Amino acid sequence: MSAVLPVLTRDHACVRGMNWRFDLPPAAIEAALDALPSAGFLPCPSPEALPSFQSPEGHRVLLVRRTGRAQIRVSYTVPEGQRRLAAEAVFTAVVRALRPAGLTAW
Repeated sequence: MSAVLPVLTRDHACVRGMNWRFDLPPAAIEAALDALPSAGFLPCPSPEALPSFQSPEGHRVLLVRRTGRAQIRVSYTVPEGQRRLAAEAVFTAVVRALRPAGLTAW
């Protein structure tokens, strides 16, 4: 059986390349709550009352426990043509943060 890696895609509600998503299994969502602060992401308030973290560059990662969805919200300060690269950098940082928990492939 081969490992399945998370895939980063534009969120269906994405406007101007600012919202991106990927799916995680429930164990990875729970592990991310501890792993993201250790990787330099700061917990921050979310109007949706979801676990939310801010990257050092000002991007946000929201975690939806019920569905396993993780959403990256790229900072509005990033030029539109560079937003995909910014989202990919955050995605890579999240996956790397989960590596010590053994949750980089599922």
